[in-house]
Amino acid sequence: MAKMRLKMVGKTTDEKFVLGDVFKFKDTYGIPLSVVAQVMVDNNLRVPWLELVADMRAHGIREETIKQEVKEMIDILYQELSDQQVILGRLGFV
Repeated sequence: MAKMRLKMVGKTTDEKFVLGDVFKFKDTYGIPLSVVAQVMVDNNLRVPWLELVADMRAHGIREETIKQEVKEMIDILYQELSDQQVILGRLGFV
């Protein structure tokens, strides 16, 4: 199996690393995004949401599937409902 390399693309204002190429875990390695989200929680990482959605669209994934998978990831990554709503709103999914 090929070695996976993590690509850190920045930090949030609360000093959490932002992991790039998130869709690659599913597309290249077949890892469900819900599993990726749990690993990110365990390692205090964040998702560049706009990049993830753009990558999914570029791979021809249906909009309804994108919304469903992104919502599942957000449910795992963010415990506060208000945080979930803010992200979904910014992505135009609310």
